[in-house]
Amino acid sequence: MDELSLAKEDTFPISSGEEQPVYSVSLISKVLKDVIESSFSGIRVKGEVSGFKRHTSGHCYFSLKDNDAVMDAVCWRGTPKSQLLRDGLEIIAFGKVTTYPGRSKYQMVISSFDPSGEGALLQLLLQLKEKLLKEGLFDARHKKEIPTFPRRIGVITSPTGAVLRDILHRLRERFPCHVLLKPVLVQGDGSAEQIRDAIDVMNNLPAELKPDVLIVARGGGSLEDLFTFNDESLVRTAFASSIPIVSAIGHETDYTLLDFVADLRAPTPTAAAELATPVLPQLLIRLQELQLRLSQVSESFIKTLILRLSRFEQTLKDPLRYVFEKQQKLDDWSERLQLGIRRFLVQRRLQFGQITLTAPRSIINLGSERLFQHGGRLLQSYKHYNNMRCDRLMHLSQQLENVSFKKTLERGFCFAESEQGKVLHSKDDIKMEKPFNLHFKDGISKVRAIPSSQNQGTLF
Repeated sequence: MDELSLAKEDTFPISSGEEQPVYSVSLISKVLKDVIESSFSGIRVKGEVSGFKRHTSGHCYFSLKDNDAVMDAVCWRGTPKSQLLRDGLEIIAFGKVTTYPGRSKYQMVISSFDPSGEGALLQLLLQLKEKLLKEGLFDARHKKEIPTFPRRIGVITSPTGAVLRDILHRLRERFPCHVLLKPVLVQGDGSAEQIRDAIDVMNNLPAELKPDVLIVARGGGSLEDLFTFNDESLVRTAFASSIPIVSAIGHETDYTLLDFVADLRAPTPTAAAELATPVLPQLLIRLQELQLRLSQVSESFIKTLILRLSRFEQTLKDPLRYVFEKQQKLDDWSERLQLGIRRFLVQRRLQFGQITLTAPRSIINLGSERLFQHGGRLLQSYKHYNNMRCDRLMHLSQQLENVSFKKTLERGFCFAESEQGKVLHSKDDIKMEKPFNLHFKDGISKVRAIPSSQNQGTLF
């Protein structure tokens, strides 16, 4: 507490007999901040992310908790892998514990972190994979074709280790070509950014130096070791690459998000070199086979021409014979044509002779007779239809008469009607001292309603 005793400008006397120092809030906050930061700097804390919030400034605010306690934490913008943070993720955070005087609380400023355990990494991987899958980054329609005969091949991998040696050795054996190497870190902090920048550099090279295909490779490892190749920004950079990418990450059973977005996935780095290039000895054998076939076809064609020339030579020895043969064919065809014309004309005459013509008057008489028959049938049908309609009309008229109001009046009923011709349905429609009509079966009587003095009823 030496700082407290030395900071006289922040102490105030009190009015008691014994003078004791009085400290300001700012001073206490400053001393606490220095003590905590000096005691808890460069530490690792394991906890579960809770209450995660990403501010518009890019900073991330959340809490680290375990079964017994909760501590506030913050990741400043630009912290590596901060895009992976989310509620429920268990991490091992590296940083320092400090205070925030504005709210009188302490918090951990995290400079880096790693997900705790393979289960957490796998959960992050599956969530990010589902997100990119919905965006269509893994669709086959976006895959670019790997060139058959690449002139230059770009290799993005670690400059040390067996991966680079295996790729170069395989390329020398199969298809020697120009190789552009971009050395990068393939594991740890900053590795994803280096690989992403390497892809951008290869894509922005001049046309005379730009590779025809890229190989991104590294050796095998655990899920944590390969997690660099699951970085979202790296996957999006690979998707936007104009150069086809062959991924060769880990062993055959290892899969990363870069494998899904790459245009071709190789099980091993050596296989990537094989998939990116043809086999030069096989190409030479294929060329020899094509050369032999070309020679055989050319020889056959030349023999055919020689045979045709020999035939022309025989013909040119006696040109008149060739002309006479053609004239003989022409005479033969002429005779066959004349014979065919005569045969055709004879067949047509026979066909015309079999045709029987009927006199127009007979046709007219037959038509008139059929018309008369149909007219009689039509008249009978009309009479039958008309009788049916008349019977139907009489039946309906009788039914209408049976249900008419006159039949009801004949049974002893009557109905009331106002002088204006409106039917009165209720006694409330009758106006006192106003005449109205009663209809009976044998006539109409005009009546008037007057009030009864005894029971206040109505008297007609």
